[in-house]
Amino acid sequence: MDDELTFRQFIREHTGCSSYLIGSEKTRKCLLVDPLMDVERYEPFLTERQLEIVALVDTHTHADHLSGLRSFSSLFPKAILAMHETAPASYSFQKLADSDHLESWIGAFFGIKVLYTPGHATDHLCLLLETSKPKLLSGDCLFIGDVGRTDLGRGDNDLMYESLFHKLLLLDPTTEVYPAHIGAKHFLASEKISTRIGIERDSNPALQVKSKEEFLRYMTEGWPPKPEHYEQIISINLGRTSLLEGQEEIVRAGRESLQQTRHSE
Repeated sequence: MDDELTFRQFIREHTGCSSYLIGSEKTRKCLLVDPLMDVERYEPFLTERQLEIVALVDTHTHADHLSGLRSFSSLFPKAILAMHETAPASYSFQKLADSDHLESWIGAFFGIKVLYTPGHATDHLCLLLETSKPKLLSGDCLFIGDVGRTDLGRGDNDLMYESLFHKLLLLDPTTEVYPAHIGAKHFLASEKISTRIGIERDSNPALQVKSKEEFLRYMTEGWPPKPEHYEQIISINLGRTSLLEGQEEIVRAGRESLQQTRHSE
């Protein structure tokens, strides 16, 4: 069954952002998960393997970078745009729910299961590839050596606890984990590009807590600065602000910040 799977991780080196291609070797159809704006990074692999993107999936409304979901739709107009049903986007998309299966989209014999995992954001989901060596695309829920933050306006620590301890940690410990961010560029200590559920269960500091109360304390201490202009990025990704308007707003905010810094000197 794994011989039928096409699986590729794409990493943007200067940010640590990761996206994933899931395809069927037999049908040559694939999903692209958490696509980035720079479309050209995927084109050589798609061309080489003669793959057709039939669906684009965001694990959540991103706050630290612009999603390529709608950019890709102009190149693949028939492709499904998909997010969790709670995503408050202003454009049309396929609404996904917990335990939905997506393998029929690419004609695969292995399962692609949606796991609703709110916490980092209320619309967060993970994708579980049900192969002989299962793989979890964990988005911003579970990282390598840490977990996703919840302080970007759409997070919930109680929901994060439930998603981690009552859903992801119940998976087979050999399940490979592929997050949406890796490495020091995203303030993560490890430079590994994947991990396993069992490894994170036994060594991830966020998962070593002895109680929910201890976890809630962990989630409110020691986080790095919030992504710059994250509110504008969210608005663009939700389709509430156009890309051009959003860029102008970010430039304007940067100028105002510079003026304030100069005035304070």
